[in-house]
Amino acid sequence: MRVAVTLGFLFALLLGVVVLAVVLAAINGQPPVAATYGPTDTPAAMVTPSPAPTDVPTPNPTSASATPVTSGSPTGVGTQIGQRAPDFVLPHLAGGELSTADSRGKALWVNFMATWCPQCQDELPMMMRMASQVGDPMDIIVVDVGEDEQLVSDFIVELGVDLPVALDTTSATQREWGALALPVHFWIDADGIVREVVYGGAPPELFEQAIQKVVPEASFPTP
Repeated sequence: MRVAVTLGFLFALLLGVVVLAVVLAAINGQPPVAATYGPTDTPAAMVTPSPAPTDVPTPNPTSASATPVTSGSPTGVGTQIGQRAPDFVLPHLAGGELSTADSRGKALWVNFMATWCPQCQDELPMMMRMASQVGDPMDIIVVDVGEDEQLVSDFIVELGVDLPVALDTTSATQREWGALALPVHFWIDADGIVREVVYGGAPPELFEQAIQKVVPEASFPTP
């Protein structure tokens, strides 16, 4: 009886060893499983981060940078460059009146002066010479500020100047134009826009350049 039990135990042990051997052999003979990835899978270590897209602004056709700026556009009434010159009507030294409105459609040179001004004595003959060189495309109005008609008349005759002279006896036009430092010169184009301002004592070349801003075709002989 004991012999039969012992043989049964040994047989079971042997069977267990055989089964274990078969399992180990099956495991050892199995080829390693390779990692596989789907068509859109990428290993984490191989992922290269893509930079975030940069927003590129689209030009706005109505923005200031896309809107052409017109140089010299008038900015109201005044005597600064680019402004529309205020009109005036003053007594003419030779009789009647002088009006800036009468020169609309032509270039206009307006000079505020006084007989006591040393630069005026030099500039008025120069103005007459330049006016003759430019001719019809440009008018000139000389405005005497705050002086007696006879005094101004004698001064003009003594200088031998033949230019239209307006009398601003109350200095009201001088104040309106801001012509507080005498002499001062304004060049106005055919549309009534101030294009240049020059104070007295400037070299003749600056006067010629100022004239050409309102009469581009003007030319002056080389001294």
